[in-house]
Amino acid sequence: MKSNGSLWLLLTALGVGLGAGGYYAFSRTDHSIATLSGHGTVVRCVAASPDGKLLATGADDGAIVLWDTAAGAKLRELPGHAKVVRGLAFAPNSHFLASVSDDHDVKLWDVATGSETATFSEVSKATECVAFTPDGSKLVVGAADKFVHVWNVADRKYLGSWKGHAKHVHAVAVSPDGKLVASGSSDGTVKFWDAKGAPAGSVKATGGHINALAFTPDGQTLYAAGSGTKIKAWDVRTKAARPEWSGPTGMTMALALSPDGSRLATVHEDGTVRLWDTATGTPTATLLGHRGTVIGVCFLPDGKRIATAGADGTVKLWTVR
Repeated sequence: MKSNGSLWLLLTALGVGLGAGGYYAFSRTDHSIATLSGHGTVVRCVAASPDGKLLATGADDGAIVLWDTAAGAKLRELPGHAKVVRGLAFAPNSHFLASVSDDHDVKLWDVATGSETATFSEVSKATECVAFTPDGSKLVVGAADKFVHVWNVADRKYLGSWKGHAKHVHAVAVSPDGKLVASGSSDGTVKFWDAKGAPAGSVKATGGHINALAFTPDGQTLYAAGSGTKIKAWDVRTKAARPEWSGPTGMTMALALSPDGSRLATVHEDGTVRLWDTATGTPTATLLGHRGTVIGVCFLPDGKRIATAGADGTVKLWTVR
């Protein structure tokens, strides 16, 4: 969601928020097990390395921070982006991190050294979301120019763009077998593409734009969330809608599935973090702690913890039961 970071921080200091759902009074209760403070502004995104050793977070000032998950300590900052960092993704081998930003660039970082190994500048507008293919060979990016863009990681070659959306592409996800890419847009659609970029179906999500997408580990279901109050899902093969789940008033900012697919975590404009049982669609917990809108979420690979990023400038860790 495009928002004024300075206004968000001011409202957070006052303990209130303003969003699509109206005004919110944020709770002072904190269910988190740790708070990581290293950003001085709104934190937009969070990603966990597949080996579970690192978290990466991106913020409105263009900074990316790497954290040691065991110690809860800041390891290093990766300077390079000139504007808001919108999305982060670790390579499957945990050796590289990709980032996207309002400065249009897509960057690739060596995690061990913190060095920038590549900058892809083929996109003429803000890059908003990023994912690696499961084998780590390709990088998939959604952008404000309405396209999905693809690069080959090994030789840094730009492989082209996929046209289909009428507005910004806010979310991309790659199926576990690497055969499908899903993209979600502020045009209210989710589009499916095969590995070569050929259209493979489309679904319409009522209630406005799509903020986040996630395939289940078996690749059979795609979850989506965005400006409506509903958590949506579709059968990937038939594109038939599965039962919707009702979230809180206002926008769902992001979602993440546990590694075994049994739980879904969603984060919301009202400052809450919610957990769901995917087998029943039942909410199992509402977690409080952020003093502002929660914008990013990821599961750690152990499936027992989640990390969240918030407009209050903090990153929080939570135990999932």
